[in-house]
Amino acid sequence: MEGKIKTALEKALERAASFREVPADEIEKMEQMPRGRAIAAAFINNASYDLKEALDDIPPGTMTYVIEGCQEVFLMNLALSADESADDLNRRVMEGIIAIKRDKKQASEVLGEMNQLFNYYRQAIEQTRERFKQDYEKREQMNRGRASRGREQEIMEFREEWSNVLRQLNARFETGLTELKERVKAIS
Repeated sequence: MEGKIKTALEKALERAASFREVPADEIEKMEQMPRGRAIAAAFINNASYDLKEALDDIPPGTMTYVIEGCQEVFLMNLALSADESADDLNRRVMEGIIAIKRDKKQASEVLGEMNQLFNYYRQAIEQTRERFKQDYEKREQMNRGRASRGREQEIMEFREEWSNVLRQLNARFETGLTELKERVKAIS
């Protein structure tokens, strides 16, 4: 019985020896990024939170990873919205991004483009909704003389068609938003 235990122990030790050692900077990153994420979340959720003060408490050697964690949360919270419901959140997030970037001018320019994208998206949704509604009403008028499919069936078809149109529109704008987020990441 002792031989089996020793063999299992030896196998475990061999496996442990085969693991690569994690570099110190990787450990530091794993410890500090969550700190940055927490700082960003606190900033987003609390209008009186002082981001600059929170970052001033960070030792210079770990600042890069804390900023990376902040940026991750900020970019994740930027979102398209068909109405003005996300405006305050997007604005707060953009303030945070500018605060953590050294090149504030370039960050402001890219975020300005993002703001234009948000506004253009909202206009596109409204125009698409109007056009879709008009097209659907025309088709409904043309089908009035034909046998009725039932009101519930028509509503389901309308919702399904609108969902498809909206999905296609969102995909186009999400691509643009992703590109702008990548540009923000690249700013120092």
